[in-house]
Amino acid sequence: MGCCAGAFAPVAALLSSLGLGFLADLRVSLPLLYVSLTLTVGSLYCSYRRHRRPSALLVGLAGSIAVLIPFHVALETRVFFPLVYGGIASLLLAAITEALLQRSCRMPH
Repeated sequence: MGCCAGAFAPVAALLSSLGLGFLADLRVSLPLLYVSLTLTVGSLYCSYRRHRRPSALLVGLAGSIAVLIPFHVALETRVFFPLVYGGIASLLLAAITEALLQRSCRMPH
């Protein structure tokens, strides 16, 4: 995994000062990432079953894959960061799309 030393030091210092230094270890943070992405895709799937519009689910699934790939494939920094940030942007877009779909799909009381 490529990582800029200038960006790692402030993050490590912040986590340590908050008593969360163990989160900087990839053996801890990667399973947490898997859990959070599983919850995200699972909730998007549950919403999909309600309104039957797959756009938010597909964007969220693509974003999750884009976030996970760089942690399992040795990539250069110029490829690593665009994939991770693009995946995060896709997850944000999926959340916004889901919110709009929920507003347009009025459920009877």
